[in-house]
Amino acid sequence: MRRVVFDFDGTIAAGDAVGSWIYYRIMRSPLRFGVALLALPVGVPLLALYPTLGASVFLWIATVGCTPAAVAKSLEVFAARRFQRPTSLFAEALEAIAQHRAAGDYVVVASGCEFKLLSWVGTRIGFAPDCMVGSTLQEWLFGSVAQQHCIGQRKVEMLRAQTGLEAYDHVYTDSWRDLPLMQRASSITLVNATPALAARVRAATGVDVCVVRWGRRVALPPTSG
Repeated sequence: MRRVVFDFDGTIAAGDAVGSWIYYRIMRSPLRFGVALLALPVGVPLLALYPTLGASVFLWIATVGCTPAAVAKSLEVFAARRFQRPTSLFAEALEAIAQHRAAGDYVVVASGCEFKLLSWVGTRIGFAPDCMVGSTLQEWLFGSVAQQHCIGQRKVEMLRAQTGLEAYDHVYTDSWRDLPLMQRASSITLVNATPALAARVRAATGVDVCVVRWGRRVALPPTSG
């Protein structure tokens, strides 16, 4: 049985799901939009230098004044709307997941995506709750900020804590931020990667790297029954 890890945003899903949700909430409120504009000079550099802190800036703006229950409901409503569109998921990713399962592999999805949104989508794709690892939120000053941001080395630690995995037979990702994950993999598939990214990953890991071009987009599969 091979141990296989899939990233979510940009690998299974087209685009950044939580980023789109934050953008949606900010853009539909003139007040949130105004505060976000004021925060841009600080928030954007933080996103580049300290992704968790930078994401929390805009996450807080998008959620201030909302209870955790209201935030969870908003994520669910947004997920239902976004992932029922015919451009939301890569068909090739769903096919790769199905092939690994058919071969008897242990397949996990690990993502910086917020866990409630990830699990809403993941369970409909067919992932059990214990086969999904995602970011979590916490309350702060009447809004929400990142609690555990499942990226970089933190993703490796969260995977280990939930699944017990220390190394992986195969990793699928589109992001350099998953380097700590890729350094524990025997083989890597980079999704829609540039030649420069592929070269950097090969140099940093010393393992077999396959670059694939995924572009066929589909809606979330309908639930049975």
